[in-house]
Amino acid sequence: FLADPKKFEAQLIALDNDRDYYYNTELAIMEERNKVIESLCRGCDLQAQHTEKHLKVLDMRRDLEEVDKRMKSENQAILDELAARTNVLKSFKYIDDEEVPLLKAKIARETGSLLISELIVENLLDNLTVAEIAALFSMFVCQFNSRDENFREEEFSDQFLNVLDKMEAILERIYDAERKFGMLV
Repeated sequence: FLADPKKFEAQLIALDNDRDYYYNTELAIMEERNKVIESLCRGCDLQAQHTEKHLKVLDMRRDLEEVDKRMKSENQAILDELAARTNVLKSFKYIDDEEVPLLKAKIARETGSLLISELIVENLLDNLTVAEIAALFSMFVCQFNSRDENFREEEFSDQFLNVLDKMEAILERIYDAERKFGMLV
């Protein structure tokens, strides 16, 4: 919280607002309960039943308000994530400032991946053989450790190893943008 005082201040304000909201809600419920207890039906034979029903209604109203508040909080989290994703897409020029998709966005939609889209847009696949492209794309479906004894750099062309290095740099840029806009915690 010391690294980002504005964020810390916003969290304190949110906590104050939550405390005030719950205090005011509980106060309103207590006032309603007192009204029922002190109502004109004090001498009514059904007062206990009426009071019980009214208190149940008040409890349900409070529960509904809590659900509403949670939903608003969840919706805000979704909106925050959407804003972060939008900022990442803008930073990589997949959408313009008016959030209109550009050519890169169409490529990303077809490939389903920013990384693959960047490989295509930066023409990194042009100098690879079909076998190297297949090996490169197999990395997206098959996980392996580059330090694995079965991975030997001498079996790959310099172009392929160069693309691997550039792909790692692209991936790091994507991670940096996601961290910058709050997508990665």
